[in-house]
Amino acid sequence: MSNMSGTVLTAAGRKLQAKVQAGATLTFTKMKLGDGNESASDVDSLTNLVSPKLELGISSVTAENSMCTITGLIVNSKVSAGFYAREAGVFAKDPADGEILYAICLDPNPDFVPPATAAVVESAEFAMVLSISNVANVAVTIDPNGLTTVDMLNSAARIMQRSTAYSLGVRMYDKQLKPGLELECTTAGTTAATNIDLSA
Repeated sequence: MSNMSGTVLTAAGRKLQAKVQAGATLTFTKMKLGDGNESASDVDSLTNLVSPKLELGISSVTAENSMCTITGLIVNSKVSAGFYAREAGVFAKDPADGEILYAICLDPNPDFVPPATAAVVESAEFAMVLSISNVANVAVTIDPNGLTTVDMLNSAARIMQRSTAYSLGVRMYDKQLKPGLELECTTAGTTAATNIDLSA
């Protein structure tokens, strides 16, 4: 799903975004993948994907500056028939209208999601990146039955990762540190591939 691009807000999504700018909370509820063939101009009036095939519970949401990354896990054991993932949608809760289709992104060169009958059970992280005007008011409904990867847990615990880019001011924990101590990023950049000895 690396080709997904051109995220477009639906009419309902734009309506909710206006409420968020006025102070309402933007609560993401779930994501879906499908094999529909809509164009970007068709998105405006949609309330669901054109051809939904797989619903993803949200595993994590991270917001930084004006960008919000929503992550779920694709597990093919939940796929009855394989499909090409041409469309992806993220849903949110409108305080007046209930759950709505907030935004869609499309893939002109889709990847194939194999069915549960495939020889190997596969899983993959799927993320949608959105530009949000008020990231302080972003919330998420985490799927209690969803899967969480080690990377997601490390991110939630703010455990510093090797070969990972961090922005200025981010505070992380390193497993070598005593409880209560943190590292603060004073120069934006990418961490080294090997651990630094922090025993002293």
